[in-house]
Amino acid sequence: MVRLEPMDERHFDQTFKWLAVSADLRAQTDTMDVPTPGGNRCYWRRNLLDKSREDYAIVTEDGRHVGNCGLNRIDRQRSKAEMWIYLGQDYGTGTGGAALRLLLDHAFDGLGLGRVSLRVVEGNHRAVAFYLRAGFKIEGCARADTVRDGRSIDSTLMSILKHEHCGKRKGRGP
Repeated sequence: MVRLEPMDERHFDQTFKWLAVSADLRAQTDTMDVPTPGGNRCYWRRNLLDKSREDYAIVTEDGRHVGNCGLNRIDRQRSKAEMWIYLGQDYGTGTGGAALRLLLDHAFDGLGLGRVSLRVVEGNHRAVAFYLRAGFKIEGCARADTVRDGRSIDSTLMSILKHEHCGKRKGRGP
């Protein structure tokens, strides 16, 4: 259904367009300001040099770039990483779930990690429900974790362990 391609220059313009036009997406991804084309390119080029990150474009079978995801703060010694994911289009089609499974398979099987965590900013109830369905557990609340419209807001902290993901995967069949 989808594949993950390592993020590169080919994906920068589409990513910029999604964030530039959607205040909702910027709020979900905790992006503070409307990006500029140059700022967006600089951000991604800097990320691509960071060895503690792996960033991916979510690409459909027909080659459309529909979202992005990745792992950051990859700590192989402690067997953990933080993840992030968003779609710029194709909501509600199963694309996000398929990409999440691929990313977690890579984290647990490819990188040999034991834990993947994330944070969801306040008000993004759809994302919390999505991650709960995928097997994540709520760990708590990061109080006054970020700022939106000049006021402090909280984030929900969530994680999934390797055996929780692999156990769900085994129950799905081939």
